[in-house]
Amino acid sequence: MDGRPGARSTPELRKERSRDAARCRRSRETEVFYQLAHTLPFARGVSAHLDKASIMRLTIAYLRVHRLLAAGAWAAAAEGVDGCYLKALSGFLMVLSEGGDMIFLSENVNRLLGLSQLELIGHSVFDFVHPCDHEELQDVLSPHQGGGRRRGGERSGRSFALRMKSTLSGRGRCLNLKAASWKGLLLSGEEPPGATPALGQERPHALLTSPGVPQKEIEGRPGGPPPGPN
Repeated sequence: MDGRPGARSTPELRKERSRDAARCRRSRETEVFYQLAHTLPFARGVSAHLDKASIMRLTIAYLRVHRLLAAGAWAAAAEGVDGCYLKALSGFLMVLSEGGDMIFLSENVNRLLGLSQLELIGHSVFDFVHPCDHEELQDVLSPHQGGGRRRGGERSGRSFALRMKSTLSGRGRCLNLKAASWKGLLLSGEEPPGATPALGQERPHALLTSPGVPQKEIEGRPGGPPPGPN
């Protein structure tokens, strides 16, 4: 070790270079995430407050939707959906992957569930559905059930009821997710038109979700209605 005043050992210099390199990597990473957040189709004020995990979750979901539209199966249907159409709905539109990932939800989802579009997109729908309803939903999403196709290529839809978490109280106030209750919903939908997807291609399900499940039906189901999910 050099005995001159101010001289530093080689290990100290290595540590300093390592810290500088780590700061540089973090700075570049933050810049990349900042740019990525502002390419998402959300208001700038919303994008600026997203954490890195949310940015990745929403980006992956956005790319999946973009791929579906680029494939042409949903392009015509998407063109007919605008703000007025969504306002006229008593419920919300939800697009699920075969595995149950919520790759798209319309903005008005918060009117029924109290949860925002950004809070739900990219998560598994099974995290928000009553455990006793998982089997039925999985059956709907499975390949042998999902399309509901009749002979000659004619499609037939399917409707079913399930319970999802809702953070809206009886007075319309928004509660914490841990205090959420189960809300009965009626879902109806089908796969998009077109041929059977190729190996590795998405098999999405568009579901129109609306309220109106009788309370008696919810009470008669296993496990319901509890005061709130665990």
